[in-house]
Amino acid sequence: MDRVCLEKANSLYLFETASGRLVRRVGGLPQVINRLAWSPDGCYLAVGLAGANGIRLFATDDWREVGKDDNYTGPIYGLSFDQTGRLAVAAFDGYLRVYDAELRPVAKAKAPSGTRPYAVALTPDGGALAVGYNDALAVDILSVPDLRRVGAANVAGLSGGSLSQVAWSRDGALLAGGSYWSAATGSPVFSLGRQPLEQADDASGRRRDGHGDRAVDRGRFCLCHGRPELRAL
Repeated sequence: MDRVCLEKANSLYLFETASGRLVRRVGGLPQVINRLAWSPDGCYLAVGLAGANGIRLFATDDWREVGKDDNYTGPIYGLSFDQTGRLAVAAFDGYLRVYDAELRPVAKAKAPSGTRPYAVALTPDGGALAVGYNDALAVDILSVPDLRRVGAANVAGLSGGSLSQVAWSRDGALLAGGSYWSAATGSPVFSLGRQPLEQADDASGRRRDGHGDRAVDRGRFCLCHGRPELRAL
């Protein structure tokens, strides 16, 4: 099994997980890498680039580029695959995009609540898309593939900051959103299932500092933040 590192040399570096040995370098990218996402079957790696350089798709059997879309005017920070291989993308040009498994465009729409959509998360079945923002205190739920807004997190009582990270549980029932720290909101992690949006506190009663959320098995999720620390919740 391989892992991937992001570097300023505009390259991917592939390391063997068991030994830590560098096994491949994939270079020639036009800008630094902001975001990576594996397809569910592990056959593809999506690469979101800085600047107005778009997205690249690599086949992991020989690491050849098999698709790209450079029709972007802002950097990419959000990538998410569903179980069928469809890919959702959030970029700072203000648009959300959906591609099929061969990186052919399916849909494109302006993000409904902010100009800088930062994170996206498709439900496992691909029927809905959660969107978090860098510049708005909002989490939107959009239908797929038409990217129509069908719901939103209840953020009543909050002010300032942004909810920039989103994730679904494996069964699609739980939405988790985190934000970077701000004086107004701290850095909370929220859970949204079949109950109203509620703040989740750790054992000390403090807000969790959420910079990145990823769903893991059995309904838990993994959280990383700036302390630095990695938690499974």
